[in-house]
Amino acid sequence: MPRVAPKLPPDADRWADFHRLPPEERRIVLLLDRADEPAPSVAAALLDRLAAAGYAVEPGAREAAAVRARLAAGETEPFSRADYAGYFAALPRETQEAVNRRWGQPEADPAFRPGRLDCGALMIPVARFGRVAIAVRRAIEPGPPPHGEIALDAWTEDGFRAHGIARIGADGTVAWRLGEVIGRRL
Repeated sequence: MPRVAPKLPPDADRWADFHRLPPEERRIVLLLDRADEPAPSVAAALLDRLAAAGYAVEPGAREAAAVRARLAAGETEPFSRADYAGYFAALPRETQEAVNRRWGQPEADPAFRPGRLDCGALMIPVARFGRVAIAVRRAIEPGPPPHGEIALDAWTEDGFRAHGIARIGADGTVAWRLGEVIGRRL
């Protein structure tokens, strides 16, 4: 009987990459539930620990005041509407319909910015500190997430291509998710 290769989950390659790559090549997202204390202080402490472990963290980024200042500045990165459309289309049809029914089209999301030469982008609330990025979730409401939140997951997975995620709760607790695809959990 021929041997059949098992179907691996989409995150299997990232999980393997995480353990194969040296720390200075790994990309990590610190995902904050809120941008107020204690989360920025916990994020700064994690940046310090990651730098000490050999991760590529930019100098001067390990102080809580520096992290708070960067988050307060409202730094963002664009995630193209076209890339988001591909990501969104891969979600289950029921999820797509629920999101659009609740929130409308992506262009109606407060994070959307129209483009002059392209179809626009969803702005991701993120500050990069070398190969470690700190992203902030919007307030989570019951029901399907808005397009901006889904775009954050898409950026983490497809834009930044994170190898690992540390979720920092509003109370400062940390949960690690190494090599895991987060966005398609909807």
